[in-house]
Amino acid sequence: MFSLFQRSFKKLKASVYLDKTQPVLRDKLVRYESSVTDVEKSLKKLSERFCNENSWVSYKEELLSSIKALTFPKALKESNTNIVINRSVDEAVVDKRQFFFDGDVEIQILGVAWILTFGKIIDKRFSDNIYGYRLREYKGDSDTSPYLFYPYFSKYEKWRDQGLECAKRLLENGKDVLVFTMDVKSYFHSVDINKEAFNKIEEDCQAEIEGIEEPFRTQLHEFIFEVMQRYSSIFKTDRIFLPIGFLPSNIIANWYLENLDRAIINAWNPSYYGRYVDDILIVDKVEKEGAVRKVLGDKDAERKLLRSYV
Repeated sequence: MFSLFQRSFKKLKASVYLDKTQPVLRDKLVRYESSVTDVEKSLKKLSERFCNENSWVSYKEELLSSIKALTFPKALKESNTNIVINRSVDEAVVDKRQFFFDGDVEIQILGVAWILTFGKIIDKRFSDNIYGYRLREYKGDSDTSPYLFYPYFSKYEKWRDQGLECAKRLLENGKDVLVFTMDVKSYFHSVDINKEAFNKIEEDCQAEIEGIEEPFRTQLHEFIFEVMQRYSSIFKTDRIFLPIGFLPSNIIANWYLENLDRAIINAWNPSYYGRYVDDILIVDKVEKEGAVRKVLGDKDAERKLLRSYV
């Protein structure tokens, strides 16, 4: 467990360094390294607590009690004034809010440990149609690379450009083209992950898990669900959703929409299908028996879509 936590801490630092949306966690990591006399000893202590049933029960509750939701402005209401820069706090009115996960650094370390145990197996099974939050190739214990996910811009550009290239090729071949885009509103906070479905991840990964034995793999998996559960309870809801800023959420977000991916590919099989987290891009040629009708089964809906997107 100690070596797993060492790698997890290293990859956590690298991920946060490259992520401009995580200034709070970046600050916490700096404070964490400054507050402990020896990071290695601190990780060793975490490992010992995790592997001791009695100490883990009490320490787990201590970690979970540190969980909060941070609120940041996502959009401001329009102002009638011409002031663009240096607006006072009183003048700025928040129109939309974005909530981010906040908690003890060691929760994030355990989250990365889950990614290196379960997440890497799940990610390998994702189709090439999924572009966002993909893991870099993982090489096991000998892997010395600090990187975890591919950078946002590289995969996003590939997702967008391949769809546009497909549309261009169809147009050059004299085809009428449908370009369909959609996303899921407030995706991370709109899902509902029950424990039975989440436990299925562990069952599906059992044969391929390396480097962590029972009961610790189950303990780690259950802890990730408890983190999501505790975070969701802040919002006074019965649903269990994904905390933005908690790294396992990135993997789980892709896993959650796999059935949608398969449904679109199998029922429609468009010329191009790509998903970047919850942003979906579909490109297809429009024929007499249009592809949209295969999915919608509604002529009026098809005409409406074609008027909007072609």
